[in-house]
Amino acid sequence: MAPGRGFEPLRPKGPQVLQTQNLSPLDVDGLLASFKQFCEVDLQLRENTVKGHAQKIRRFFKSVKKAPSGITDVDIRNYLAGFKEKRERTRANLIIALRRFFRDFMRMGEVVESFRLPHTPFKLKTVPTKEDVQKFYTALKSSRERAIFLMYATTGLRKHELISLALKEIDLERRTVLPKGDGSRTKRTWATFFNEEAKHALKEYLNGRGELTLDSKLFSEKAVRKTFKGRSEQEFTSRPKS
Repeated sequence: MAPGRGFEPLRPKGPQVLQTQNLSPLDVDGLLASFKQFCEVDLQLRENTVKGHAQKIRRFFKSVKKAPSGITDVDIRNYLAGFKEKRERTRANLIIALRRFFRDFMRMGEVVESFRLPHTPFKLKTVPTKEDVQKFYTALKSSRERAIFLMYATTGLRKHELISLALKEIDLERRTVLPKGDGSRTKRTWATFFNEEAKHALKEYLNGRGELTLDSKLFSEKAVRKTFKGRSEQEFTSRPKS
């Protein structure tokens, strides 16, 4: 039987905000602040993951121009259709962010339940030869690039660990790294070490940084990405195939 006049079926809701159809920039900021706190506290996600989710949700609302209470599966389907030509990993990360926002945070699981993660084909990794690595290293122009490369190569740190590394977590004399993070749900982070060459590269880089505090980050995500993506393309994309 249809609901009587003046009555609507009850639906579990998340935060009771933004019930109007239009979404102002101020509304978005407040909502995303709550969403980020939810991801950090409830879901125990890493800082970079939380930041990425928030960016994706902000772009979604900027595109659809509707408040969360008015979003339907059709809105999400139309939005995802614009990513058909993107890489599988890009589309998967977007769907994961939408799930965490609508299903977990807003408790509107019905609007995202039909969307499946794309199949990611297995790709064999290309292992560079010793000559490739030497060629890559000699192509690095700045002390920052050399420090990033050698810290990666000798410490075993993962990307998010390297870019979150602060000066206070480095002991140059003992060539030791004591990162503050405890890893992820499946991995744990302990003390690690770097070699003498990395120590000299790091000292050279830090001497050119100017005034630093103990909380200063050693490297930015942009710098790390530029070092490897930019140099890789310059040195190897034009290399003749054997």
